[in-house]
Amino acid sequence: MISFVSLLLCFVSSVWADETYGRDGRYGRSSNEYSQYSTARQQWEMFGFSSYSMEFSWDLSCCRCKVAKKKLVVVNDTVGQVTCLSSSCTTYNCSNSSDLDVDNYDSIDGLFNLIENAFDNNYSQISVSYDSILGFPKSAKLGATKKSNDTIGWSISCINIPSVYNTCNDSFLINSTSAAYIKYVVAKTLWTSKSIKNYRMKFKWSCFCTSCYVAQKAIVVTNDTISNVTCTNTTFCSGCTDGLQVSYYKTITGLFEMIASAFQQGYAQISVVYNSRLGYPTSGYLDKSLMIADEEISWSIDCLTVLNKGINWKTCKFFPFGTS
Repeated sequence: MISFVSLLLCFVSSVWADETYGRDGRYGRSSNEYSQYSTARQQWEMFGFSSYSMEFSWDLSCCRCKVAKKKLVVVNDTVGQVTCLSSSCTTYNCSNSSDLDVDNYDSIDGLFNLIENAFDNNYSQISVSYDSILGFPKSAKLGATKKSNDTIGWSISCINIPSVYNTCNDSFLINSTSAAYIKYVVAKTLWTSKSIKNYRMKFKWSCFCTSCYVAQKAIVVTNDTISNVTCTNTTFCSGCTDGLQVSYYKTITGLFEMIASAFQQGYAQISVVYNSRLGYPTSGYLDKSLMIADEEISWSIDCLTVLNKGINWKTCKFFPFGTS
């Protein structure tokens, strides 16, 4: 069923088509905005959430009842219930208004479709903020023209996915471990999707270990296996005999396996930062028990250069192998 907002978008597009960008305009499918949209949608769809509730507001230049904050209950990707949360609903008697009709609201999937429609119709304004963990579009401004009164938007102030993710109250059902696990799943999926098997990186362990072990290394990975380990600064590795063994170090796949093991064993602290473009863990800190000293371990990847054909990713000049 076509919603009120979908009809409004189509109307605005047809009326102001002469003022929109052409097929080669700013928001083509090769734009950064479309890449962000595509990544966020894949991120959301990966989890497969189809039933949830959210606090939602349309951002329109009309319709006081329609823009008031609502609670939407979504079941099987379909809005099944709309409840007004704003005092303006009482002021303007919105409870008797068609603006509470479920057909006038969209699920997360429906909101993604509105964004897709904006790209397909060459809108001159596409500004969207995506949730960093789950990928859903938290807020948006979509305009077929450059005129402010031709824009349509929305904001999602909070979302509740039962037993998984809840930002709608102070109790906040999701704990830090759950949030960290969701980020891990998203990052691993992103990295795996790139099929990167060959790369170089500057890597450093940080632990209660020997100086040879924790000195920064230049690591070459070939076909997802470490093929070479070299010290980036020979001064720190002077006299080392065992600090360069490949078995002491991890590929990106190995780091993901180590993080997964930490979750499975219920580590007390799991803190990892992931690269937003490729998903690899740029740094991490794992502590099995807060009551035990010196068993924690951390790492950092200062730079990574992908050697796969067709993937252009280089974050630094790579020494001691020279510029790659």
